[in-house]
Order: sequence, then C-alpha cells, then structure tokens
Amino acid sequence: MAFFLVVATIAISLLAWYSFNFLQSYNKARRIGLPLIFSPFDPWGLFWMLGGAFLGPLLLRLPFGLGEFVNHIKSDWYYLNRNALHQKLGPAFILVSPNRIQVVLGDGVAVEDVLTKRHKEFPKLPELYQGLKVFGNNLETAEGDDWRRHRKLTVPSFNERNISSSNGICKSNIVWRASLTQARGMLNSWVSAGKSGVTCTASDTMTVALHVLTAAGFGKDYSFQPSESRDCTVIKGEKLSFEVALGAVLDSFMGVVISSAFPTASEFLAKYMSKKVDSMKFTVTEFKRNLREMIEEERAVLKTKSSEKSNLMSALVRASDLEGTQGDGKRTLTEEELYGNLFIFTFAGHETTANALMYATALLAVNKHVQSWIREEIHSVIGKSLDTESWEYEKLFPQLKRCLAVMYETTRLYGPVIALPKSTGSTPSTLTIQGKEYIFPAHSDVMLNMVNVHHSPEFWGPTPGHSAQNAGSSRTAQQAPKNSCSRPMVATYPGQPGLEFALERKFVAVIASLFQRHRVQPVPQPGETIEVASKALSEAIEDSECVLTLKMRYPEKARLEWEADT
Repeated sequence: MAFFLVVATIAISLLAWYSFNFLQSYNKARRIGLPLIFSPFDPWGLFWMLGGAFLGPLLLRLPFGLGEFVNHIKSDWYYLNRNALHQKLGPAFILVSPNRIQVVLGDGVAVEDVLTKRHKEFPKLPELYQGLKVFGNNLETAEGDDWRRHRKLTVPSFNERNISSSNGICKSNIVWRASLTQARGMLNSWVSAGKSGVTCTASDTMTVALHVLTAAGFGKDYSFQPSESRDCTVIKGEKLSFEVALGAVLDSFMGVVISSAFPTASEFLAKYMSKKVDSMKFTVTEFKRNLREMIEEERAVLKTKSSEKSNLMSALVRASDLEGTQGDGKRTLTEEELYGNLFIFTFAGHETTANALMYATALLAVNKHVQSWIREEIHSVIGKSLDTESWEYEKLFPQLKRCLAVMYETTRLYGPVIALPKSTGSTPSTLTIQGKEYIFPAHSDVMLNMVNVHHSPEFWGPTPGHSAQNAGSSRTAQQAPKNSCSRPMVATYPGQPGLEFALERKFVAVIASLFQRHRVQPVPQPGETIEVASKALSEAIEDSECVLTLKMRYPEKARLEWEADT
C-alpha cells in the first residue's frame, strides 16, 4: 500500500509540475495576441529528441486528431508543411509547449527586419548553437561585439578584390578552377555508367564539394574519385589524411553537434553506441591535428614573407597573426577561434554546395525545358567545343545568368536552411508584422520560417513552385533579367558572409561543365515510360528531410543517365 501511495504521489507531483509549466507558457503566449497551437512535448526537450522518432508515428494514429501536434514539432515540419499552416493561421503564430513558446514567423518583411536590423533584440538561441562550438567559437556562434570582431576578420577572406599580392590570383578564380577540375572528373565517371545510369549523384557531389573546399579553403588538391571506388576507412589509432579526417567529421557532424550541445544525450549515445562515439571522437582529434599542422606550416611560410597562397586558411591566419596583433602581442583570433571559423565555413560550404548540385541535377532531369534553356545560354556564351581548361572566370561567369538563376531557384525551393532559430534574450522585443506591432516577452524562441518566405504566394505569385514537377516553371528560373538574377527574397545563408558568394562560383562552374556537351534524364525501370520515370524522380526529390540541412531522404532513387550530344 505504501509503495502505491509513493508512486501516486510522484505521479501527481509530476502532473502538477507539468500543468503549472504548461499554464505559464499559455499565459505568456496569449498576451502576445497571435494565433496559438499546442504541443504536450517540448520540441527541443531531451525526451522528444531521443524518443520522437519512435513515438511520433504512434501518436499520429490517435483518434480525433489528438496526435496532430506531431506534425508541428518534427524537425522538418517547416519543409513538409510548406506554407499551409501560415495560410491557415496568418503570417505568424505561436507553438505553446511546457517550458517553451515558439513564435513562428513567416512574413518576409518581418523576417528580413529581424535578420538585418535586430541583432541585439533577437539574438541567436544559445542552446541550439552550442554544438557548433565543437572546434571553437566562431562567426556563427558569436554574438554582439564578439560577432562583429569575428565578422571583421572573416569577411575580407571572401572579398573578390582580396588577392594574393605576390601572384595576383583572385580567390574566386581558385574556386572556379577547382570546380571545373572536379566537374570534369565527375562527368567522366557518370557518362561511363551508360544506359544503366548512376545512383550515387548525392555522394559524388559531396566529393566534389569537399575537394573544392580543400583546394580553395586549405590549398590541398585532390583528384575526383567516384564514391564507389573511394576508400575512406577510418582505422582508430592510425593517422588520417586531411581529406579522410575532414570527410569523416562532416559525415558524422550530427553526432558531433548532439554530443557537444546536449551532454546528457552524449552520455546516452556513449553508453549504447560506444564504438561510433569513440570513432567520432577519434576523427575530431585527427581533424584538429591536421588543422594544427597546416596552420603551423602556414605561419612558418608567413615568417619568410614569401607566401604565395591565397586561400581561406592563409587569409585567416594572416588576419589573426599579422593584421590583428596589437602591442600586447595578443592575436585577434585565439587558436580555438581560428579552428572554429575554419571548420564552420567548411561545414556550411560543403553541405550547401553538395545539396544544391544534387537537387539541381535531379530537377533539370525532370524539367527538360529548363535544361534546354540553360544549354542555350552555355552554347551562346562558351560554345560547344571550348575545353574547360580554357574557361576564363572573369569573362564567362558574369554572362552565365541562366545557370545562376537555376541556383537561386533551386535554393529557394530546396534551400539548406528551412528555419533560423532566434530568441528575445533576457528582455522583451517588439516587432511589426504586416503593420501591427507585437511585444514578445523575454526568453521566447523566435523561429524564422524560411520555407514559408520562399514559397509565399504574396511574394512569388500563385504558383511559387511547390513541387519538383513545376519547379522549373516558377518565375525565378524562367525570368532571369538581362542584367541580374532574381534571388530569394531573404538571404539563404544569413550571418555567413561569402557562402552564397562562393556557392555561386562553384555551382555555375559545375553546371556549365555538365551541360555544355551532355544531357541528363531519369532512367526508366523495365516497362516504364520516361514520363513515369520523371514522376518517380519528382517524388524522390519531394521526399526530403532535414538533418541539420535539407536533403533527399533516398537520393539513390534518383537514377540518372548522362549522354553526350550527337
């Protein structure tokens, strides 16, 4: 009897605590004056993060729509819902859960206001950025004066005019050249697959993105190898090359983020997945070792005053050690901050480039009219016979506007960032949404719904491209103005100077290389027509998920055939 009394007391206490927290969240949210939706679970609570994948499908089966809240707290609900919830509830609404309220903001003007004018009023949500500090504080995790210091030192590294004084090589030209080299190798591999097509587009574009980054970011050149023939085996205890260490860290970065941001989850993972956690820690250690050795080598070269390198690492080392050193001998970037910035730019650039190329090639296979449209431009600007070794960046890149427009349309519809987490910090913040002012209380989450912004009919017209089948018909790709391209209304990579700048060069170089002399189409299954294969490919594109960034859930379903012009 005493045992049941103890259990009942604990249960009642937990229920009372839960109800009190939920009521507090409700009272806090209703005073704002926006529509409310409710969830019994904190979407960022450890319970839901660890058990949501199992519980979600079960809860959705509850009668009378009781489990509908699951569709509003999954990590990728922004993409899955597109703008349907905003069409129903308006430009902003609030998700209420125990211990947390989330203002979901989908109005483009208000989102742009938060991003461009309100750094102090709407700081980053600290707990979600903690995992990005795994190698050190960086531009993405810094705030306030610290953020301005990081930005001042990192932005010049991406400046088109920032060239090596000794050799005059423009950084964009380095990105351009590396992209062309990698694209040639990848295309040769794809064409050799013949009628059977390739299913490794996603992993191969990851390789291309990785190798362009190692060349432009660290001065390390690697030849393209198809993912099926690459040996990236990690053997604990053996020294890893920079390429293998970086690739392994990027592949396991979700685990790195969780272990750094959520120590309790890290303990759970370490207990039940000890081998994977040990391997992850080893690759992180090896990546740091490689970075340390490369930075020491760069510093030694800088002391001789004869450095001819022009890459991200050399620029940051110079900015930290030479331009920023004060009379007290302190560097403007600490060693850990140098590591942190090098990695965060590498990670973000790798994911965005690879995903954009994967989606674009698949979309172009479905939308043959857009494929013909960009090929027409490539042939007009470059011709059909000029080898890529002779392509001049300064002359050709500005003229390839249609290729750039395809990048903008791809990242609008399938951009890597589906939502940006902000907060109100320790004080309330005000924001005007469609002419009405709202006051958000302190310690409120503010989620910037980038998917809604980039799909909103108010800004993109009545057919803003909700599926792969009509993506090529929406206005950005088809209406590239004579002098500039229509880019997404809000920057796809806010806070990361140079990422969009670098992505443009990489994307255009690769796409122009692929389509100068070749076409791509989906490979029909036995007995299928090309129309049925195109529909299946569209469905595979739409079936995407967000694991840090948006990507296709089953990219191997995109079987693509590349054939040369006759």
